[in-house]
Amino acid sequence: MSSALSWFFWFVSRNPHVEKNISREELTATLPPAVHQSTATARPRGRECRLFDVEVLKRLPYLHGALCESLRLYPPVPFEHKSPSTPDILPSGHRVNPGMKIFISLYSMGRMVSIWGNDCLEFKPERWITNGGGIKHEPSYKFLAFNAGPRACIGKNIAFLQLKAVAAAIIYNYTVQLSLGFLKTALTEVFLTQKLAQLYDQLLFPVIVNAAALLYGCLQKIGNLQLMLDMAQTIFAPDELEPVTYVTKPDSPNAHQQSAKLQSFDSMISGLKSGNLGTKGIIPNIAQLVIVKTGDLEMIVAVLIIACIFVIQRMISGIRNYDGGLPRNWPLVGMLPALLLQLHRIHDWWTEILEKSHSRTFLFKGLWSSNMESMDWVLTADPSNVHYIMSSNFSNFPKGCEFKEFFDILGDSIFSTDSDLWKSQRKLAVELISRPLFYKFQVKASREKVEKGLIPVLEHASQQGLVVDMQDLFGRLTFDTTCLILTGHDTGCLSISFPEVAFTNAVADAEEAIFYRHILPRSIWKLQRWLNIGEEKKLKRAWQTIDGFIGEIISAKKEELSQKKEIDDGQGIDLLASYMMEDLTVMGWKSLDVDKFLRDTIFSLMVAGQDTVSSTLSWFFWLVLRNPHVEKNIRDELKATLPVANQSTSRPRGQECRLFDDVEVLKRLPYLHGALCETLRLYPPAPLEHKSPVTPDILPSGHRVNPKKKIYISLYAMGRMTSIWGNDCMEFKPERWITNDGGIKHEPSYKFLAFNAGPRTCLGKNIAFFQMKAAAAAIIYNYTVQLVPGQTITPSLTIVLGMKHGMKVNNSSTPLLPDIDAESSQKKTYYLCPAVCYVTNVSDKICPSCGLTMDTVTDFLGPEKSADKNPNGDGADGGYVTGPVTYMVTGDLSIAPMSMISVVTLLNKFNIKDFAALEEKVVEVGIAEGLELLKAALVSKSPLTEVFVTQKVAQDASTSASYGK
Repeated sequence: MSSALSWFFWFVSRNPHVEKNISREELTATLPPAVHQSTATARPRGRECRLFDVEVLKRLPYLHGALCESLRLYPPVPFEHKSPSTPDILPSGHRVNPGMKIFISLYSMGRMVSIWGNDCLEFKPERWITNGGGIKHEPSYKFLAFNAGPRACIGKNIAFLQLKAVAAAIIYNYTVQLSLGFLKTALTEVFLTQKLAQLYDQLLFPVIVNAAALLYGCLQKIGNLQLMLDMAQTIFAPDELEPVTYVTKPDSPNAHQQSAKLQSFDSMISGLKSGNLGTKGIIPNIAQLVIVKTGDLEMIVAVLIIACIFVIQRMISGIRNYDGGLPRNWPLVGMLPALLLQLHRIHDWWTEILEKSHSRTFLFKGLWSSNMESMDWVLTADPSNVHYIMSSNFSNFPKGCEFKEFFDILGDSIFSTDSDLWKSQRKLAVELISRPLFYKFQVKASREKVEKGLIPVLEHASQQGLVVDMQDLFGRLTFDTTCLILTGHDTGCLSISFPEVAFTNAVADAEEAIFYRHILPRSIWKLQRWLNIGEEKKLKRAWQTIDGFIGEIISAKKEELSQKKEIDDGQGIDLLASYMMEDLTVMGWKSLDVDKFLRDTIFSLMVAGQDTVSSTLSWFFWLVLRNPHVEKNIRDELKATLPVANQSTSRPRGQECRLFDDVEVLKRLPYLHGALCETLRLYPPAPLEHKSPVTPDILPSGHRVNPKKKIYISLYAMGRMTSIWGNDCMEFKPERWITNDGGIKHEPSYKFLAFNAGPRTCLGKNIAFFQMKAAAAAIIYNYTVQLVPGQTITPSLTIVLGMKHGMKVNNSSTPLLPDIDAESSQKKTYYLCPAVCYVTNVSDKICPSCGLTMDTVTDFLGPEKSADKNPNGDGADGGYVTGPVTYMVTGDLSIAPMSMISVVTLLNKFNIKDFAALEEKVVEVGIAEGLELLKAALVSKSPLTEVFVTQKVAQDASTSASYGK
């Protein structure tokens, strides 16, 4: 269905006369004359689309023919596969046996001149219409789209009905045009001809026809290689080459040059008859090359392929059966094969290895280098090693030259420098960040982006029922906030239109490239950089974008400060302005390139501030949405901070969202703090730390390290070690961060490394917690967020632990129940979902419980209105609800709303296994039944059962006894 409709509209869009015949003549002709005239040109705006019923669709031979023509040229199933059970001879004379496959190409059948005529490649619906205007039927063995013989498709008529209904609705009501710039090709595995056409388009000529011309284009592309092949024994042998036909564009500026090339190629084709292929006169810049015979080359290639397959099979077998869960160490390549096979789940794989390793540390055997030294490295998640590296022996484990080489895009920033340069930068950064003016500015900026950026976007998504990618949303929020705090520049990235921001895409590309530098051998990624290919090519482009963006901001800030005479203390000051106003020469940086220093500093702080907060918030909501009790506890905690009068169930519609932007209030939220810490433990933004010692050393785990041996600290694995966090380490438990007296529990930094440890502890920890708490509190209190079903959430392979495909959610304002005290004299309309889970006053919302549309109307009548309808006329009992509300009455006369959950609960309560034993009984309740119910209620706990079910059992027994007599 999908394939047929796609190719059908591709054909129709390329043949306007077919679309005209279907829409203007055939479809319009089926309508009444009055409708004929009113819709002769197009459907008026605002009028409902016209659909066509079954009987009308049967009377559309031209549309039927167009669909058949599409199925002929592009059959959804392009080939059939058969094998005989006994030896046989086909009508074509070919002998077949059970060991021989027979492929029937439906694709080729529809394009045979001998079957469909010389116009077989033309799209002509007319070939399916008889002279009398009816539908022409072709034999199934000629038109095999719906199979043939006893296995003919039984859903043919259903398929045609669906195809016609969709096609007619679209063609009649809409104008569809192909978008330019998209290449339409069939799948490579099936439609090789179409893919070959794409290769033609990529050659040096505007249009090239024939395989020989294709060969010439390929030779042009590989002309710089020092090897040419003898093509005499290949499929391009001279006897099989047909005369070459060339088609060039008349207006091409180099048409004459192309013609000369093609003529020289003609002479090369003639030379093929000698059995050798040379280059003299064909590619003048290369001398005559050594000729290699195809037979010898084929033998060499075959041997190499067999040897590679054997080695790879042995490696894969060894990896799948490695001893004790640890990868096998292979000669020369070490453990690299296992690493590459597990790369897609590298963090979980490392966790499994470290969990089974002694002292949570593992020596990974790497490739052997050219000087016959193994490039080994140490992987650890041991807190004692972390404490030793990060704190007690900090001076022997600097960032080092290798770290700076990996993170060269950071320049000479605080994150990549060591010794005195690092100390002076950190001292200055601590001083500037601690200043009251900056503190005031960052709090104000964080509040502003939540109130004027995050909330409007969520409100818009809630009102429109849009799906939101939370990772993209938080990335935009933190980018705007971080950029505003650091530079005072608001990029406007977080807005309803979700504009494309080249800088954020560039940062993502750079982070991915740096991650692969950690995994691949240095020689490989350096070769990629030298050749400007792969991830290194992306990094180079990203670097240029980043430098351009930050350079413009620095220039604008200089201009702004030159025009300002004094700083407004009430507004505060951003960090870039603080740096620019400092005399950097006092720090001993007399030969400092100020612009480069500002670029490196601002970019490093921007990456640290943006990606870490964005990553944490994304994983935080994924964990919270999978643990509803955590969301409830956080919401209850937020309500407890409000005055008693404001502790309502939810935010009334139309009222502004409640923000939690008071720093002191956010500090008094231990459960929310614990939930964020749990997120950072399970999904640390920076899942990997990289260190190397200056001098040879021995780690507390007993592993010897030296300057040539890298040390990787896996923060991801540390948060999942049972020996560190207990047997419940994989559970999301904010309670583990709360003390017995309800305070926040602090863990040692060498155990909880999310904000680094020792002298390099993160300077922006408090700023990050404030931003995360403000955003999380605003969303959880004001909105109901639900994961979109069917999506797969997996970590991305970058230096910042993001989500590979993002996280899609449905967002809605927290539903509210009717407030019978407010404006109770007026009639109000509310909407329910079919399962009666929630009530709202906005139609067509999505129920956060069952996911169904809340479109069932229910009117609430206040006391005054209800008195008009109340037979007693007093209205003393308040208002009531009218509408389709279903309730369930159980045997003890308990009344509860009817829902799937309540039914399942009752079935489990009474341990009902056989649903077939259940019976549905319709009863009439009159005065007699009412009196019986009153009597039964005095002596029985299940009066409903006593009156209606027990009586039936007694009647059945009486009837049975009478039959026995």
